[in-house]
Amino acid sequence: MDSLPYEILGEIMIFLEAKDVFQKFCLVSKYFYGVTKSTYHLTQLISHKLHICRPMSLTLPHAIKILKKTTRISKIRPIEFLGFATTGGVDGDIASNWVGSLFFKNSPGYCSRERKDNINCAGVLSSTQNGLLSDGRSEVRDEIARIIRNNHYARQLIGNDRIGKKSDPLNYIEEMIFRHIYINVPEILIHRNANQQTAHEFMFHLRELHNSLVNTELILASFRKREDDAYYLVRPINYENGDKGKNLFCAKYVEFSRSGEFTCPVEAFMVFISDYYIDIESSEFSVYNDLKSSSDIDTLVSINENVPRPYELFESKLHEYRLFNWTKNPLKPLLWGKFRKKGGKKIEAKLRDNFSGAYLYVKLLYPLDLMRESGDMSEFTNIDARYVGLKGVEIRI
Repeated sequence: MDSLPYEILGEIMIFLEAKDVFQKFCLVSKYFYGVTKSTYHLTQLISHKLHICRPMSLTLPHAIKILKKTTRISKIRPIEFLGFATTGGVDGDIASNWVGSLFFKNSPGYCSRERKDNINCAGVLSSTQNGLLSDGRSEVRDEIARIIRNNHYARQLIGNDRIGKKSDPLNYIEEMIFRHIYINVPEILIHRNANQQTAHEFMFHLRELHNSLVNTELILASFRKREDDAYYLVRPINYENGDKGKNLFCAKYVEFSRSGEFTCPVEAFMVFISDYYIDIESSEFSVYNDLKSSSDIDTLVSINENVPRPYELFESKLHEYRLFNWTKNPLKPLLWGKFRKKGGKKIEAKLRDNFSGAYLYVKLLYPLDLMRESGDMSEFTNIDARYVGLKGVEIRI
C-alpha cells in the first residue's frame, strides 16, 4: 500500500470518517501518516465531508481544528441568523411582526400580510454582517442595553454568548428581547427590592424607552423592492460578505416552531439553505409550491429530476416530516414538515447529511385557520410562525 501515490491515498481518505482518519488511517504506516499531515488532502476531506463549495486556503492546524470542531457533539450550538427578506409582507405593517423575528428563537415570531400562501423568507448568517443590521446608537438604545444586560431573566433568554459587552451598542437580539419582555412581562425588569413608588416610576421609564424605540423602528415601506408591492420586502445586507466571505455554518439539526397564540399558524412548510443568496422570488423556490402531503413530494420528484431525493416519511401524532439528500443544486432543501393537529407546535430533526452555507430560507406553504375560534373576524388568512433555525457549528475557511 505504501507504493500508492499520495494522490490515490488522498482520494481514499476523503471517503473515511474524520475520526477514522486520525485514529486508524494515520497509524497504518509513516507513509499513511504523511498523507494525513498534507494540508491539501485535509482541505479536500473537509470540502467533501462538509459539502463546502467555496475555495479554501487553510493552514494545517486550521484544517485539523475545523475537522475536530465539526465532528464533536459538544460543539453543536444554535446558529445565529438575521432575517432580512420575505415575499409575504408584514401583518398590519407593524415592525414588531417583521420577518427578522422568525430567525430569532425567543422572539414574538413573524406574521405575514393576509391573502398570500407559499411565502418565502430569508435569513443570513449573522457573523457575515459585522453588525450591519444594528439600528445605530442613541441614548435610548444605550439605556435599554444597560437594563437588559443587567437583568438575569433577559440574559437567560438571550444567552451569555450573545449578550453585548458594556461598551457595545444594543444589538438586534437584545432589542427583540426587550420588546418581548415589555409587551408580555414588563414587571420582570423591575428590581425585586423596589418599593411601589419606585416600581411605578420605573414602569413609566420603560414605557418611555419603548415608545422611543417604536418611534425610530424599521420603516417597512423602505424595504419594498417594488413601490406598489407591500409583500416583497428586502432589508439591505452585505451580499458580498454573505456570498464570498469566509464564515459558513455546518448544520446538524433543523428546528421549526409555531408555538404561540396565533390565529393562522403555519400548517406546512419547507426549510432550505444555500451557499450564496438566491432571490426569494426565483423559480427555484416556486418548484416547491403547494406541497400539502408526503405524496405530493413523491409526485414532484418523479416529474422533476432536479429535485433531490427525499428520505422516508417520519410520522408522529402531532406532526410529520421528510428530510432530503444533499444536492449540488444551489438551493438545497433540508426538510418538508407538516403539523397534523392544532396541538403540534414544534419539529426538530437531525439531518442525515452535512449541509454548509451562509443563507437559511423557509417557505410557509399554507396556514391552519383558527380565526373564528379565536374571535378574529378578519375576512382572509395570513400565515404566522414563531421560529426557524439550525443547530450545528460555525467555521471560518
